[in-house]
Amino acid sequence: MNDEDKAALKRVIDRIHDDLVRVGSVAIQLEESLEMLLNRHQLNLTPAFLQRVMEATAVELHGFYTGTEKIIERMVEYKTGSLPTGKSSHQDLLILAKDIGLLNESQYTFLRDLGAVRHFVRHSYGKELDLEALVKTTQSVLNTWPSLDATLTSHQQTLVELLNREH
Repeated sequence: MNDEDKAALKRVIDRIHDDLVRVGSVAIQLEESLEMLLNRHQLNLTPAFLQRVMEATAVELHGFYTGTEKIIERMVEYKTGSLPTGKSSHQDLLILAKDIGLLNESQYTFLRDLGAVRHFVRHSYGKELDLEALVKTTQSVLNTWPSLDATLTSHQQTLVELLNREH
């Protein structure tokens, strides 16, 4: 690996690291939002405030998916040299990530389903949000994040080891 390739790999590793930190921060925000949604009666949330919490949670879910997808894009592009394009590029990216071993089947399914939520959030208005679906999706994200984080961190570590072997 020449110096230019090493520098490029180092940039990929650093960006993945930064993205993992950001997605982890969003997961913490989702925990806080879920707590408010689950305890809305004890907190005496007004309907207007509950709506704002729901909208914030939806934006956090969108951010969680987008950040995770960005990490996968970086890894796929490094491993394959390109990214899917076109109308189904988001779905094709996840399929490719599964096919090349970046994601297992359950992680692929989870992200595919969360991508549909992201699409809904992106193209809807907050008034269309369903509280129970939002709670369920948030719980799913929080339950899945530790294993997904471990998988993505492991792949990042593989890149770090590759870089270190080249020094």
